[in-house]
Amino acid sequence: MAKRHILLSLLLAAIIGVGVYELSVRVEQQRTAAISANLLQHVYIRALREYYQLLGDVEQLLNDHPPGYIELQQYRLNSPLGPFMLIGEENSEALAVTGDWLLRMSLQDLKAEIGVPARLASHPGLLMNLYSPDSKRSLIIRLELYEWLHQITSDMGYGDTTLLVMYQAQPLSAPAPQQRQQMMVFNDFLLPEFSLYLDRSQIENHFFQTYLPISAAAGSALVSLLLLLAVFYQYGRHVQLRRELEGRSAELAETSHILRTQMALNARSQKELLKSNYQLRGLNRDLENAQTRLQLSERLAGLGELSAGIAHEINNPVAYISSNLKELGNDMQALLDFVRAIDEASDLLDIKSDYYQELLLAYQRLDIKQVTSVAPARLQDCIRGTERVTQIIADMRKLSRTQSHMQWCQLNDDISSIINIARARLPGNISLQVELTELPEVYCNSSQIGQVVLNILVNAIQALEKDGGTIRISEVLANGVLSISIRDDGPGMDNAVAARVFEPFFTTKLEGDGTGLGLALCYKLMQEHQGGIELETAPGKGACFTLILPIGEKNHAE
Repeated sequence: MAKRHILLSLLLAAIIGVGVYELSVRVEQQRTAAISANLLQHVYIRALREYYQLLGDVEQLLNDHPPGYIELQQYRLNSPLGPFMLIGEENSEALAVTGDWLLRMSLQDLKAEIGVPARLASHPGLLMNLYSPDSKRSLIIRLELYEWLHQITSDMGYGDTTLLVMYQAQPLSAPAPQQRQQMMVFNDFLLPEFSLYLDRSQIENHFFQTYLPISAAAGSALVSLLLLLAVFYQYGRHVQLRRELEGRSAELAETSHILRTQMALNARSQKELLKSNYQLRGLNRDLENAQTRLQLSERLAGLGELSAGIAHEINNPVAYISSNLKELGNDMQALLDFVRAIDEASDLLDIKSDYYQELLLAYQRLDIKQVTSVAPARLQDCIRGTERVTQIIADMRKLSRTQSHMQWCQLNDDISSIINIARARLPGNISLQVELTELPEVYCNSSQIGQVVLNILVNAIQALEKDGGTIRISEVLANGVLSISIRDDGPGMDNAVAARVFEPFFTTKLEGDGTGLGLALCYKLMQEHQGGIELETAPGKGACFTLILPIGEKNHAE
């Protein structure tokens, strides 16, 4: 083998190794970014939970009995925020520190007035004047904001994580601007005007596995080098045989047997070379499929965990809001009965008496007739709203459950949950029409089929957001095959775009708005169910995605 062939093989193998290394590093960075975002999301959720627990405890303390020194100190010892706060009674000015942000908040409607410090401190506190309109009392609490947040990150094992709290895009302390660009931002922190910035670089560095990209690059470079050396070796042998045949053309008659043997060897070598090329293509295809599956599975796992967490966090406040609304209905009914009793009793009074005239003026000024007719209906609207939120939470929990295998199930239960979730995010200019047919038990992974329906529904909603329109979902069951059609009357697609919509990483959205993995995942999941997806579309005529799913024969499968 010539030296130039060896050098060329080394160069090509090095280029392949570098390319695989860059791709592996990118995949590893995406994985660590997803892990760090999930951990920092837990920091944000825990901080909000402790903060709202503090507000609820203070409101109960003010409404139950007047706060005294012993009660305040006992609460400070029992509260999770105790080490980071000082509590004073009404009009206590001893807690104020120069540079603190001043906050006066009503515990009934959580409306707040924010005072901006004249001079910015490096780690300012939050001086909160919390008052209850019902008890007409208030407490002064000074919260060491940054020490509290550092304690939360320390509990997760990342105590030196850089963090920043900002007010209306203005920092409560002043780190370098390039630091803020590397942080993960959580808006609506404590108040709508506050935002929480958390540095995720330390967590990403901790979870980044350096050896994986290096191993992948080294392995691919070695395999490529061996294959290239084999190719060049066969090429050298081929050239050598051809030269020998050209030099001995005059002796063709005597060496015909040898020539036929060499041609057979050459044909076998070419066959082996083609076989090696096919194997190399298969290895590359398997590597690409494995990487795509890894990205898709991480995305599904992250979405499922996030949906379950959000549903759990929302469920508790919705539960006590619903309970309070029902009790409020009983209280309102008692008040209405009392008003009717007063109204009936007033008929016995002299209409010219001062007491009757005062009652009449109050009845007209407060518009009691309008209030008694409208208030129960408004309360029922609130109760129906909380019941709808509870149903959406139940559907999110059902959707986020993990199912790793196929089984017999009522598929329409999951599809109905998906439709309920989709209705909750429909803009006013989009209508959703659903026609589900009665189905027998279907042998499938219902979570995966639900994910396919949800992805296509979300794409249809995004296509209609600007101009509005109608989305229609229908089912047809015939000859053991279920067809689920999702049609919209949006802008549609041309043939060039429609031919590529199921390719991984292909997207028509702006950079940052989409990954191009949604429809690729849908196509892969339907293939695993021995089914498929059909697309009918044209510019200006909308799009129709039809899911083809064999429902299976239960007796045969069992």
